[in-house]
Amino acid sequence: MSQETFLTPGQLIKPLINQETAIKIVEKVYGLKVREINELNAYDDKNYHILCEPGEHNHHLEKICEEGYVLKIVNSLDSKKHNVIEGQTQMMIFLNENGICCPMPVKCINGSYFSLENLQANSDETNIVRLMIYRPGKLLINATKKTPELMFEVGKFVAKLSNKLQEFSHSGYENHQTIWMLNSVPKIREFFDVLDEENRKIVNDVVIEFEEKVMNCLECFDKGYIHGDLNEQNIVMSDDERTISAIIDFGDSSKNYLIFDLTILLTYMMLQTEDIESGKFVIQGYETVRLLSEKEKSIIKICVCARLCQSLVLGLYSHKNDPNNDYLLSTQKSGWKILKELWFKSDEEISRIWNIN
Repeated sequence: MSQETFLTPGQLIKPLINQETAIKIVEKVYGLKVREINELNAYDDKNYHILCEPGEHNHHLEKICEEGYVLKIVNSLDSKKHNVIEGQTQMMIFLNENGICCPMPVKCINGSYFSLENLQANSDETNIVRLMIYRPGKLLINATKKTPELMFEVGKFVAKLSNKLQEFSHSGYENHQTIWMLNSVPKIREFFDVLDEENRKIVNDVVIEFEEKVMNCLECFDKGYIHGDLNEQNIVMSDDERTISAIIDFGDSSKNYLIFDLTILLTYMMLQTEDIESGKFVIQGYETVRLLSEKEKSIIKICVCARLCQSLVLGLYSHKNDPNNDYLLSTQKSGWKILKELWFKSDEEISRIWNIN
């Protein structure tokens, strides 16, 4: 497998671009005149919410979207994976056409769904630029209350998403691997120097158990297409906070194991509620649509612990390289607390708490 597939220590991949350059790219590539631009949270990409003036010079657009667009400048590593970007584009189009709301890709003036742009003088490196229709609404992170009812609805929605994605297929995902996929957890050992001795031991123990219980048994689990990053900032709620209206950010989508989407979701929902018992309601909602196998149930705890470790370690590493981006520390606040609470409880006790005996 190519070294270019994975982020490596010391590698800086986030695009270096300012708002002025971003506006010029939108006008040149998409024929749209920007009247307002605001940067959105992101790990390795640069994302902007843009509003455009009426009137346009892109015959692929019937009208200007009043809610605006998301401009995504893809990091230098993923910008090399054109077939994966094409897969993400087709996945979003497929979901929009099949009743699941998500960002809708917009064609460039030349008719393609992305453009390769050189952002820096005296450099041959190019970054993929994409534009998608913005999906308005309240992000789950901003929910007034993270109630059991909301957790149930989130679990139910994600199972519906999972089922629908199994009708999708794209060759671009076949050999796609990144550091953020759950089956890449063992690779976080390369970033352990950001941890103190106590936390390094816990994380290493989690990785060892993940290798034994998950990586050595992958053939036991259903495989298909997954979102890959179902966190509190990628789930859009209805105004009354009772249902899920959209799912966003397909940058970590992949062909992988279906149980991974549920366990990633569980991780971030428990970080939001700061209560491991809330996981029970997510699982209950999920199983109203897709029943879990006994083998899948047996790895939920270790997968959640592994995702926590992945997010904690890579978040610390990324913040070290981008110290002004506090978004990168979003897991740190309650992540270590939840990890230790989960890790030091027996599998049997967690199964009782989550009602998955």
